Amino acid sequence: MNDELIKSHYSTVYITLSSILLGVALADLVSIFRTIENPDYFHWLSLILIVLLIMNAWISYSLHAISVKLIPIPADAVNVFAISIAHFTLNSFIIKPHYQFYFAICFYSLVTTLTMLFTFYRASQFDSKVFFFRSYRRVIVINIAGLFLSAFFGWLSLNGHLSKVLEFATFAIAYLCILVWLMMYWKVWKSQLNK
Repeated sequence: MNDELIKSHYSTVYITLSSILLGVALADLVSIFRTIENPDYFHWLSLILIVLLIMNAWISYSLHAISVKLIPIPADAVNVFAISIAHFTLNSFIIKPHYQFYFAICFYSLVTTLTMLFTFYRASQFDSKVFFFRSYRRVIVINIAGLFLSAFFGWLSLNGHLSKVLEFATFAIAYLCILVWLMMYWKVWKSQLNK
């Protein structure tokens, strides 16, 4: 009886915690951006990218929360706080040299990949639904690709081989990947719930 009561509140607690932390991350981003006296194109593109990433994080955590009924464990909190730390890290690098921002995205992609794997593992413990890692492999591949691409672009930027046009191209690729990631995640999530 107590277990079922706890499980029934899992989604509320999980969504509330993730919403608060991601909201704070968004407020932190805005406060950091306001300290920039004359933001250039890179700052604006970075701002849009981080806002989209925060929105994606909220959507994925919310879909997970409303899909499962679990008894919370300490690792669930670590999972939510990890993505928030990744966002705060990314925020702080918006005012750093361009190559550092690319490397920060690399770190962000690594953290999100690990949190996604843990999220899928926890979802697989849900009694009435079966969540398979292989169903989400395309979603995970986008994260891993983002990790390597951002590391590569960071290296190019560090060595002065990344022109303004190519920087615009990197953000265009990032925006497209975020959109594709969201569409794939939503599609797989719906198919998993219908099983």
